[in-house]
Amino acid sequence: MLLSHGVSSEQFVDLSLPSFRPTYLFLVRIPLDIIHECLKLRLEQRPDKDPTLLSLQSVCRTFAFVESRVRMILVLG
Repeated sequence: MLLSHGVSSEQFVDLSLPSFRPTYLFLVRIPLDIIHECLKLRLEQRPDKDPTLLSLQSVCRTFAFVESRVRMILVLG
């Protein structure tokens, strides 16, 4: 799929289009930075006791959501 539609495709090379990679990496980095900041905030405000299973599941769901969005961007991009 990427060979026929990506930056290595004949059409892309023939049109001499600029690479979209820096923009793509910037856009992918935004949700990762947000999650990183949220996790830092949670660590700063965490209670003295161990995390519950429910809170760990919440973090896992958040990461799964971001991973699915990145995969979707990769497929569509």
